[in-house]
Amino acid sequence: MKKFAVISASALCLATGAIAEEHPYSLPFNAANEFSQIGVTWAETLAEATGGEVQFEAAFNGGLVSIPEALDAVGSGVLACRDAFVETIDDWAGKKIRAAGRWQAKQVEILGGSPVALPASDVYTALQTGTVDCSLTVPTIYLASSMYEVAPYFSGYQLTGNALITVVGMDVSDALSEEQRATVERVSSETTLSGTKGLRTINETALTQVETTANLYRVTEENRQRLAPAWDPVFAELASEITDETSKSLVTTLTSLRQ
Repeated sequence: MKKFAVISASALCLATGAIAEEHPYSLPFNAANEFSQIGVTWAETLAEATGGEVQFEAAFNGGLVSIPEALDAVGSGVLACRDAFVETIDDWAGKKIRAAGRWQAKQVEILGGSPVALPASDVYTALQTGTVDCSLTVPTIYLASSMYEVAPYFSGYQLTGNALITVVGMDVSDALSEEQRATVERVSSETTLSGTKGLRTINETALTQVETTANLYRVTEENRQRLAPAWDPVFAELASEITDETSKSLVTTLTSLRQ
């Protein structure tokens, strides 16, 4: 099994094969996607900062590596529904909800909903035909996919999202000099910070646009705060399956941000 080194939390990067001036960089979404743009910025900034010595060439739409379920998830999370708003966590019960991956499905289940596994490309049709009542999504995808045509009830929960982790193959990582490695760390940290701020701005702008295309309900802070304790058992189960110290440290940090 190929080993990997975690570099930063900004986008997915799997670099494989022999060491070369340009390393293939697999991004899971299309070139116009805001997450892809963060990855492109990271690669371009890194190339400039190292004088062209460290270069990653972006390949979009998961062309080099399939999209892990953790990436096909929720950012500034919302529930897009066919027939009604989901104003409180009690309203999740009995609804068929498209969820991305095992852990998101467990979050739906614990609130009484029925998770439905579907590829992103099938969500529009599933909402249109009633295969699902709602889908967890983000404002930008909701608009870009015209989901408002089949799911006009948009409940904004502002859910926290999954971290997008940059991963570099060990063969590439080991070939970096100490100076190059330090530059990668610096650029990665800067890109994570600027990218996070940018995503918040993009999503807020998208929410404003949603108000002109659909029925928008911003879930109250009181009801949002009920989610964390309701989902605690899911996070506890996830944490119990983690054994290595690096991952435990990451989970501890992420858990502290939920408080």
